[in-house]
Amino acid sequence: MNRFELSTRTIKINVMDPEELKDKQGENIPVASTEPSVTQEATPAVTPEPVAETTPVPPEGLESAPMAEEAVPVTSSDAFRNRIKSAYPDEEFADDEAFFGKASKQLDDLEQYRNNNMEANRALMEIFNAEPAVAEVLKDMIEGASLREALARHFSPEELTPAEGDPDREGWKKNSETRAKRLEGNELANKTKAENDEFSSKEIKEFATETGLEPDKAEEFLSKVGEALDEVYAGKISKSFLTSMWKAFNHEDDVKNAAETARITGRNEKIVTEKETKPKGDGMPILGSTTPAEPQTKKRSWMDNLVDNEKRKQIL
Repeated sequence: MNRFELSTRTIKINVMDPEELKDKQGENIPVASTEPSVTQEATPAVTPEPVAETTPVPPEGLESAPMAEEAVPVTSSDAFRNRIKSAYPDEEFADDEAFFGKASKQLDDLEQYRNNNMEANRALMEIFNAEPAVAEVLKDMIEGASLREALARHFSPEELTPAEGDPDREGWKKNSETRAKRLEGNELANKTKAENDEFSSKEIKEFATETGLEPDKAEEFLSKVGEALDEVYAGKISKSFLTSMWKAFNHEDDVKNAAETARITGRNEKIVTEKETKPKGDGMPILGSTTPAEPQTKKRSWMDNLVDNEKRKQIL
């Protein structure tokens, strides 16, 4: 039967007598309606329409959070390489040999640094154990006190000046004299530096005027000179610096030598020209001329010319 077709059925209702109903009450017999028996048509059977499945929609304004990317674990070797590369950021490691060479140097430096610190700590601990007040002075200075403030808190002026006969009297006297000389030297050095600064400023201005340098060119030149001097003061002397100094110190001699070489070259060329214009003979004197014939000489080698040049330099 199609679900959309209507089906009918007859419903029959039995009517019982009231007395019979009383007799049956104890038997739990269902009581029928007293309505007369009717025949009715059943309502058509309707199959409910299927409900489409829907996806739950999150509340408005609430967006689902993106899935977090899984973190890539860093191995111990990668962490070690990163530490070495951070210690040498400008270094390019061509291969493992270069990398482990720098790594070994870094470990050596750290070990040396640790050993130096341990030695310094040991020496400080000996001092602090012998003079606990020194540790207190340093503590106060770390917390912001000046040296004199910290000393005044833990020492009296009399305690800082040993009396005659004290074991450290001679050392105190020697150090006091050394300090006075150092202060005197510092004062003289500061005075000399001030005078040199004034002299240098004047010389620089005169140099820029005489050479006709524009302000920007003069500043560029002086900047290069300052960089070179900074390297020298730091104990670094490069070949480029030495080359510049060599050219500067020998400039006048080089100019003189070049001029003399040009003069000699010009004179030699003149002599050769004069020789080429004279008629060549058979070795016999030319009639009408008092100039003797040039003697026949052997051909000079390059070694002879080199010796003559060296002799000429010694004469000049």
